Amino acid sequence: MKQIAWILILLIMILTSCQEKLSMENDLKALEQLNTTWNNNILSGHRTANTDLFTEDGISIEGGQIYSGSEEIRALLSSQTV
Repeated sequence: MKQIAWILILLIMILTSCQEKLSMENDLKALEQLNTTWNNNILSGHRTANTDLFTEDGISIEGGQIYSGSEEIRALLSSQTV
């Protein structure tokens, strides 16, 4: 019984050591790009273009109010001033 336990432990260790290491590098680059696009849209006067950065069921919370869906978010962004 002890041999089976040791074999299983060894097998688990071998299988888990073969997993790909997760890297946050690509996620951080994507976030930087999103932030840059968001700010460029605001600075260029195309604030409503940021609506395209949300999914169809995306939400935005501003001032304690929840805006859901692209139309509500577009209305929110178009009403904001720089």
